[in-house]
Amino acid sequence: MSAWEPHRPRTPKTRVLETSPCGTYEWCEEGGQYLILRRSGTHYDETGRGLHAEAREVWKALTGRK
Repeated sequence: MSAWEPHRPRTPKTRVLETSPCGTYEWCEEGGQYLILRRSGTHYDETGRGLHAEAREVWKALTGRK
C-alpha cells in the first residue's frame, strides 16, 4: 500500500471520477495521472498517484471495488 501524503495539485483541475461507498475516498485524475484522495481535516491527502493500472490497484485495495 502506498503512503499517504499531503495533496499538492499538479494541474489547475482535479477531476473526481468515483467516490467510495463510505464517502472516505475519491478516485481522481489530474493531467493524465490518477490518484486517490481522502479528506484530512481542512485539506486532502493523496496516495497511489501514477498510471491508471497502478493507481487502480490501490483503489481496489482501499475500497474492495474494481
